[in-house]
Amino acid sequence: MKNIFKLFFFLLPFAFFAQEAKESVYLSDLNLKYVDQAWWTPQKNRAINGEKIRIAGKEFKKGIGTLSNSRILIFLNGDSDTFNARVGIQDAQKIPEDLKFNALGDGSKLFYREDHNKKKFFGIGNTPNSIGKGSVRFEIKGDGKTLWKSKKIVGGMAAVPVKISVKGIQILELIVDDMNDGVSGDHAIWIYPKLTYRSFKPQIVDKDYFNRMKKADTHFVQYITPLINKLPPGNKELTEGIKKDWLVHTVTQPSKVYRNNNKKQISISNGLISRTFQLTPNCSTVEFKNLVTGETLLRGGSPEAILKINGKEYQVGGLNGQVQYAYLKPEWLDQMWSPPGSFQLDRFKTGEITPRINWKNKRWSLKKKEPFKG
Repeated sequence: MKNIFKLFFFLLPFAFFAQEAKESVYLSDLNLKYVDQAWWTPQKNRAINGEKIRIAGKEFKKGIGTLSNSRILIFLNGDSDTFNARVGIQDAQKIPEDLKFNALGDGSKLFYREDHNKKKFFGIGNTPNSIGKGSVRFEIKGDGKTLWKSKKIVGGMAAVPVKISVKGIQILELIVDDMNDGVSGDHAIWIYPKLTYRSFKPQIVDKDYFNRMKKADTHFVQYITPLINKLPPGNKELTEGIKKDWLVHTVTQPSKVYRNNNKKQISISNGLISRTFQLTPNCSTVEFKNLVTGETLLRGGSPEAILKINGKEYQVGGLNGQVQYAYLKPEWLDQMWSPPGSFQLDRFKTGEITPRINWKNKRWSLKKKEPFKG
């Protein structure tokens, strides 16, 4: 049977063993672009106003500077053990003379200053002098349930420590509430926010992350799984290889596409070499194997292609989260995830091999070609 298969992708902006926790990560070292807050951008290892973190006169080197009514979502994949941090409000700073402001919808003003053509947040209030010390409540949720909640914290108070278990939690939420008195002065800090984990490194995700994941899972079940089920299983020659020297003996085994036992992968093989694709949470080549020698030629996963559209690069397929790029273990695949902003697998099809271009031979090669097989 003449056989080839094609993969089709659509663009879906996205953002996965049990053993003792042996790794840790500070959230301030992760990408903060998905932190959800109404005003300004969160600051890495700085307060929201761009100053060094200082709470009750004590300076801290690491943390996330944010405002009240903010939320940080961290995907743990049920693979983290503990979260510990300190929380508090940044000490008030002196009022600069060169403040500028933007009027907000509620009549208040967002004050900022420009330092070497870079804008720095100062505060929100009717006037600079009206910006108070701030009052907030910190809350931590795991899969929607409250795991810890602070008492009311006001500016000038010492940092409050927190340490909780997050075992089995899929999504962790770090929330700062404004105590129903507005955001003025609520320059909240998550100080040294650290997670311990086993194999899956936590990642900060946006608020729509799980909706997209559910959509991708639904698409896989509804559209891709039926296509996989239509494929035949692989025979011994396709999966284990033809045990004879193809340089000496003629090999007549045509290339075929078959489904793998785990129902998430398909392979194409001619008995000499095989290539395996993982199809969820996105399509990625996960094995490229010399069936004659048994040698695995693939050490690390990568996108199937990279497209540049209007100057911006997009990955086509691929999986992120490989633990070690010197080799790729099959047990790692279920903990890997689709690259953010990548093209997502839509469907695939198999069919006869057809030449892309009808070209005429002009060189020494035979003008009459042997028919394609596989």
